[in-house]
Amino acid sequence: MEKSKICIVRLKEPIIKVETQGSIGIENRLTAQEILEADIVILTKDIGIKDEDRFSGNKIVRVGVSDAVKKATQIIEKIETHLNSKK
Repeated sequence: MEKSKICIVRLKEPIIKVETQGSIGIENRLTAQEILEADIVILTKDIGIKDEDRFSGNKIVRVGVSDAVKKATQIIEKIETHLNSKK
């Protein structure tokens, strides 16, 4: 069974934290403070996210589970470029 992935990214200090959700529950659960400080939240789009309302108010990018695993670097670089172009 694939796990859903939730990542938060802080670009000011390059920090990436990952929470996973699967058949054994939520692992590495993100704290309310970590979510509040996130510049961007990356959620999987092909598997449901438990307690997704925790991320309301955050900028959210949705990607497939496969892309989140195989193309993580490219996804982060694309997001970083996009956010930096908005400054």
